[in-house]
Amino acid sequence: MSKTVIGAGDNDDLLTKIQQQLDNLTKQTEKSLKDHQYQLDDKATHKDLVDLEARLRAWILEMLAGLGNQGGKAGDDGLKKRVKDLEAKVSLI
Repeated sequence: MSKTVIGAGDNDDLLTKIQQQLDNLTKQTEKSLKDHQYQLDDKATHKDLVDLEARLRAWILEMLAGLGNQGGKAGDDGLKKRVKDLEAKVSLI
């Protein structure tokens, strides 16, 4: 078996390469963490989604109520009943 002898200059080159690789890895990790934090900051919270759901539900009920209040013709009773049924279904959601 023969031993490979590494000179002092080789060690310095190897240490320099390792340090450069470590620096690159550190920069990539920092960038990745910043990207993930940006994405997390941009996400809606559970409270935001609950508030949105409530606003959408109220808006839908307003629209349905508006439909139910339109008309006045004899054939509108069927429409009013369907609107009331839809309002009930939306309230259950």
